[in-house]
Amino acid sequence: MRIQILPRSAGSSKDFYKIFVVFFLVVYVFLWLSRPAVENKLNRENYEKSLEQKNIPLKDNTAEMLEKEIQSRKVSTEFLTHWCRQQRWRLDWKGMISPCESKMAWNSSMDRTNATDPNNSFISLWNIKPVGEYSRFSIQSQTKEGLPKTQGGDTWRVLLRGPSSISPTVFDHGNGTYEVLFLALESGVYTANITLDYTLCDGFKDPPRDWFMIGRFLSVLQYTVNTSLTRLVN
Repeated sequence: MRIQILPRSAGSSKDFYKIFVVFFLVVYVFLWLSRPAVENKLNRENYEKSLEQKNIPLKDNTAEMLEKEIQSRKVSTEFLTHWCRQQRWRLDWKGMISPCESKMAWNSSMDRTNATDPNNSFISLWNIKPVGEYSRFSIQSQTKEGLPKTQGGDTWRVLLRGPSSISPTVFDHGNGTYEVLFLALESGVYTANITLDYTLCDGFKDPPRDWFMIGRFLSVLQYTVNTSLTRLVN
């Protein structure tokens, strides 16, 4: 096996000229490609300066363009409003129980004749928007006799099934109506499964007044018994 090792200087001049030519071509191509971007930037800056120095008259369709811009901003403002409402409601536990603030006693006896009947309740508002916009509808609670409720305290569970599953946010307005707000990201036909879990604030209950007193007494008693048994065993 023969191995030929060339001197370091052999062929160096030819390689140097080749590298130089390639480098020159690369630099030239780069400058040629970047020239339009630089020219466009300079032209844009000059155009903006000229606009600041001149008073350009409004076109005939300016009013129409402004109207479209206002409408688009209204849509975005409505989306942002509903999004903020939804996020705040999920954390606002005080707002959730506000219709039941004075009706959550543990052993309180309430008049069950005012209980909500899901079969008589109905949809009172229907506002369905396209994909990417918030849609909503309202549930009007009614009693078994078909009388509209004028107070809150019902717990409605809503689930939408279709191309995707959606769990809407239900707002209790405290007057017998419940707003169901949701955002659909896939178009298609959805089925709304609406269930009344609780009525008359049965879903929110305060503990008995002596709950903590009894718990504290039992914990002290258990500690005393355990200590006594430990001493007897030892």
